[in-house]
Amino acid sequence: MTSSSSSKIALTGSPDSGATLRTPTDGSTKKANELLQQNHDNFHIFWDFEDRLHNHVAHHLLAIYALGATAEELQSAYDTNVKTQIPIGDKKPPVLRDISNSDDWGKYLADAENYATFLQYFQDSIEKIGWQETIKKYIFSEKAVADGMPERLVAGFLHPWIHVGYGVEFEQPAIIAEGLAQTAVHDDWPGKYLKACMVAAAAASSKNVEYGNGTTITSLFNEAHGSEKLRKSTKWSDPQKNKAVYANALEEMVALASKWYIPPTASDETIARASAELASASAFICSATPRLDKKVKFDFFLMHTVTSSVFLDVWVRQKWLGNAEKSVLINYFGWMVVNMYVSRGCADINFDQVMNYKPRKRDGQWADVAARATRLKDDGHVSKTVRALVNAEKVSQRYGKTEGFEVGTGLYLKIAEMALDAAEEQEQSNGEEPLWVRSTGHPEAWAKFALVRFKVFKIYSAPNIHVAVHKDGWWSSIRETSMFYKNILLVVSATLITFSQALPAPADSGPSDLESKYAKLRAENPFPAKEPYIHVDGGEVSSSAVAARGFFDSIFSFFGGGPKDEDHDAENPSCGNDVECQTNEAIFSTDMKGFIEDHRNKGLNSPPLIYDADGCSVPAKVADFFKIDKDFPYGYEFLYSCYRHDFGYRNYKQQNRFTEPNRKLLDDNFQKDLLDQCKSQFPKADVFHLKQLFERKWCKTVAKVYYEFVRLCGGGGCKVETVKNMFKGIEH
Repeated sequence: MTSSSSSKIALTGSPDSGATLRTPTDGSTKKANELLQQNHDNFHIFWDFEDRLHNHVAHHLLAIYALGATAEELQSAYDTNVKTQIPIGDKKPPVLRDISNSDDWGKYLADAENYATFLQYFQDSIEKIGWQETIKKYIFSEKAVADGMPERLVAGFLHPWIHVGYGVEFEQPAIIAEGLAQTAVHDDWPGKYLKACMVAAAAASSKNVEYGNGTTITSLFNEAHGSEKLRKSTKWSDPQKNKAVYANALEEMVALASKWYIPPTASDETIARASAELASASAFICSATPRLDKKVKFDFFLMHTVTSSVFLDVWVRQKWLGNAEKSVLINYFGWMVVNMYVSRGCADINFDQVMNYKPRKRDGQWADVAARATRLKDDGHVSKTVRALVNAEKVSQRYGKTEGFEVGTGLYLKIAEMALDAAEEQEQSNGEEPLWVRSTGHPEAWAKFALVRFKVFKIYSAPNIHVAVHKDGWWSSIRETSMFYKNILLVVSATLITFSQALPAPADSGPSDLESKYAKLRAENPFPAKEPYIHVDGGEVSSSAVAARGFFDSIFSFFGGGPKDEDHDAENPSCGNDVECQTNEAIFSTDMKGFIEDHRNKGLNSPPLIYDADGCSVPAKVADFFKIDKDFPYGYEFLYSCYRHDFGYRNYKQQNRFTEPNRKLLDDNFQKDLLDQCKSQFPKADVFHLKQLFERKWCKTVAKVYYEFVRLCGGGGCKVETVKNMFKGIEH
């Protein structure tokens, strides 16, 4: 691909990778080579020795080069970053002679003043044995492992990993030499943690070859969030929070992280899937952890898990590396990602804010987003984030919405737009507010950021309901939908100030046609009482159930279903007697009419499935307060979506599959069912049918409220105090 050497940069075009968008011009290639060479010859890998602050010039230039930057944009990026760089420093001939003659380089590691010396040392090695063999020797050999080189590679918030990764991806030996020298001058502080994880995971795997199967990185985030010991393992005052986790909760950290494991004997497919999962999980946790009552700001440290994730795929595609070496890289990266989340304070995870985010600019195409990124005057972190998200979308597409892949297609672009919106807003404000939050799980980290202010509007005529809407737009983010939802939950609390007390209620316009139809339907098919379902702060609130068969007969008929087919066989022939397959088919592959029909004929099912349900589980006090039918709020047909959701929960529990990742899949399908219902119930939602347009918008808002309710409470009850904390600082 190139005519480069260990001391000369010679790009000839973008690499063949998932993170390339546009073919660079000859002019941009020439400019990139010129600027990268200047950086290589003149500047140190750190611009601050004491705090180990890294030189990002090469990262920035290579990222925007692959995104299609012009020569002028490359020069601008260089000019922005070169101001802080310091001279490379002198080589130390005695040290160079010693390590060259004896190969005893371990005693000179972790000293920033040895960067120029190590750079020359690795350049010499590359000239002798090639860059591939040099990486093997100085990262994976027995001596390299003994000297902690694999651990140094992922130290420094993954900067050595990033730098070596760029060199490998672009096949530039000089960049690889820089990255290896950077690795050598870092300390190996993650070593104790990573080696303990490896020992624990390998020991467990030797006893159970299936060890690690079914565990996802995102499930570990949730588990960490639920661990009081891990949540409290760092304090805001800790200067190095990663190390604080090891000091205060090393045993718990190892026990958690080592549950995710890729053995050295893993197949190519397992390696590829794990790599893609980590790229997806990094995007997920970075974008899901901004606070809901502030402007969107990604965590600076979690962002590095995103920017570094692009090189997972780079390593996986190297044919000269064996799967044993690749498994070490993948495990270390995964365990560092989990540590990064814990060290930032185990922030609340709210991915719905991504799905509901409305970008400032509706680009809709990666090329448009890339063009914005190449124009930014930052230090390269945003453009690296955008590029990594391009890659994450490409490598994860083949796995769909399966366990471990929480970010759906199209949402990677939205995450990139979130980062760009924040960067452009910060640029326009002349840097008055920081671009990143640092340690998002600590409230103190957000103190410098202004609250997002809310205004209250009457959006749609619905009795006794107001919805808080962001001042910048209707239905503009999760903050809007969550406002209504959180207030529903707070009704249960004695401390709630109700909307009717705080605001004048709109006039009650009476029941809609839909409400009248459903009132009649409910009168003809009364529901018997059933056991309590939702628990809040340990207290029980009752919820009604349905007379299953009679009501389903009526509702199926109401929506155009035919007469009962007493000879119906609900068994899916493709599943045979596989009960798990039957369950998944009913939840994820059967349309709603088919599901209702299967329920009506449940007695004929083979094998038997659990169709018992208690309808939509909104507490009676809440439903009474808002004067809604919990199963048909404002006439919206949510009941059968709730039935399918109950069906999923009960059967997954019966089949011992009710894990947190699976619960998320069931809840996401519930939301899809609700939103599909809104769409089918109001098919003409356009400017020519304004009533349907607003009906559908309001239906979708209420649907998202129901979804958020099950996300918080469906796992076994929810605390009012938790909701209060989420609601803190927001003006009503």
